[in-house]
Amino acid sequence: MGIPDIDKLKDKEKVAVLQQRIQFQNETIENQKAQINELKTELTQLKEQLDKFSNSIQNQTSIIAEQQRTLKDQESTILEQQMSISQLQKQLIELQNNLENANKQLQGMEETIRKKTEQLKTENIELKTTLDEKQKDFNKKIEDYEETIKRLRTQIGLLEQKEKELNELREKISASDSSSLEKRILDMEKILEEADATITKLEKELQQTKQNMEAEINVRDVKIQEYERLLQKEGIKKPTASAIITDKDTANETIKDIFSRTKSNVMIFLPDINFLENLDFDSLRPIIRVHLAVPVHKNMNLINQLKMKPNVEIRDYTEGIIWGIIRDNEELMIAPIGENNEPSGLVVKGDAQIDMFGTIIRSTWTRLKRF
Repeated sequence: MGIPDIDKLKDKEKVAVLQQRIQFQNETIENQKAQINELKTELTQLKEQLDKFSNSIQNQTSIIAEQQRTLKDQESTILEQQMSISQLQKQLIELQNNLENANKQLQGMEETIRKKTEQLKTENIELKTTLDEKQKDFNKKIEDYEETIKRLRTQIGLLEQKEKELNELREKISASDSSSLEKRILDMEKILEEADATITKLEKELQQTKQNMEAEINVRDVKIQEYERLLQKEGIKKPTASAIITDKDTANETIKDIFSRTKSNVMIFLPDINFLENLDFDSLRPIIRVHLAVPVHKNMNLINQLKMKPNVEIRDYTEGIIWGIIRDNEELMIAPIGENNEPSGLVVKGDAQIDMFGTIIRSTWTRLKRF
């Protein structure tokens, strides 16, 4: 409802209207004061927010300035790294070129090594064939040598018997003057002279055979040394087992190879007990008997483990002068230790050779102390 025009009203009414206007203005003023207070509050809050925003802007400005400095530093670093990368790329190209050249040279060297290796393998096969043939000849000559010794022993026995008979005849001649006895003596003396001539001839043949064998063995040893030198030069490993023993490694591998074929019994001599760990005792059948000669006090833990096996007999081998093995009386390796503290010997399979060399090993075994 609006306020009426004051000029048209009476005094009393004018007073009332003025009072209403005053009251309305007072209310309006109060409302404006309240709005002013609210505006002041909002202004205060805005000022606080403005201060915070100003501080935030200052902080952000500092951070941005710091980041700008950092960015400049990073740009400098990146520029330096780009220059370094450029140099590295050049070096990489040079290295790639060098690598290509090296690869070409390496391919040429590999081809040379391959051809040399094939040549060595061929020579190895030829040398093995030659060694096998020499070994067969050596074995045959050993057998002939043994046969010659047997014949000599037989003839010596016959000569001793003839000499005994001759002495008996001489005694009879001294007691009688029988012409028949004299004739028999002359015949026997003639036989003795012929036997002496035969023995002299056999001794010369035996000496010549021995010299020939020694010369062949020396030639064979020189070939073996040359072959090993070539293998070592080309970095090719030697065979794991060999019929010719030249050092501890070949002796050990050969014993290991022979041991793996045991069927009923085996006797082993190992001066170095460390090589004993390479032998597979667990895979042996319980019926196989093992005679083992080693320096027992150098590895008691291993010896105690082997002692628990009922088929293993151990004896203390402190002399350490022979590497050897006899398997089933079919195969034998014997290698005495030389001045260079390395064993050297051979593997044999002939009955006569096993009997001859086996006597050395078995007699040594009987002298060892049981452990």
